[in-house]
Amino acid sequence: MKSCILAILGLAQLLGAPALSQAQQSCAPPRSTVIQTDTVIRLRFANGRRLTLTDVPAGEDQTDYRYQGYLPAIGYHLIELVVWGGPTSWDELYNACTGAQLVVDGPPIISPDSTRFVTLGYGAPRTPLVRRVQVWSRQPDGDFASEWDFEPAVWAEDHGPLDWGPANARWLSVSAIQFDRVNRDGRVLGTAQATLEAGHWHFSAFP
Repeated sequence: MKSCILAILGLAQLLGAPALSQAQQSCAPPRSTVIQTDTVIRLRFANGRRLTLTDVPAGEDQTDYRYQGYLPAIGYHLIELVVWGGPTSWDELYNACTGAQLVVDGPPIISPDSTRFVTLGYGAPRTPLVRRVQVWSRQPDGDFASEWDFEPAVWAEDHGPLDWGPANARWLSVSAIQFDRVNRDGRVLGTAQATLEAGHWHFSAFP
């Protein structure tokens, strides 16, 4: 098996984002490293903590870990986890400084000022089986925590049948997110928007 140290991801949407604190910058590669073979990912975080993620071979619980890169705007390593019994997938974020883990429905889509990110659960294989929009915000210690958890199924209780899941999120500003409402066949039924006003997120759907 051939080992390789994986490169840092440069995401276009992160250009112009404010710099991390000096402490957070000091945790970026090479202080925090990732080495991957065919079936194993080994992470070493800036505080010395180590973590090994090993694929589960073929079978009912077959699981693959896929390193997606280091996200410099938020200071986390991104790993996709695929469970083939479903099949379904989700993502895991690891703080490069501490190794603290976040389990999220999909890849983080980072706000223009890097203080928040949004993740989407579409609700159909091979994505997380929950339909959800989550907004995560940076805490004083540099970690991120869930700030808003919106499940369309709850919205549908008062607004009709749920025939869509969220997809293709984009930040319109630091306080507004737009995404598509997509059915299981991939057809866009309309759009929706989440807006932060007076410290609270509000949801609106459009044709």
